[in-house]
Amino acid sequence: MNLYEQIKDDLGYLQLERAAEVFATLAEEARHNDMTHIEFLGRLIAVGVAVIHRGVVRVIPQVVPVGI
Repeated sequence: MNLYEQIKDDLGYLQLERAAEVFATLAEEARHNDMTHIEFLGRLIAVGVAVIHRGVVRVIPQVVPVGI
């Protein structure tokens, strides 16, 4: 297993599936655009956080007034 596959598997294990899906694409973009490791990592983490944030927002129950 090469390093890309290992990182994608690890991201999946950490339940960051979307980050795993876009990892290789972001890595190539980072290489072509001379991004630093920190810039690349920031973009990758932002993808995972965005997915988690959307999931958290969806599970907040809507409060409906009763008996007013």
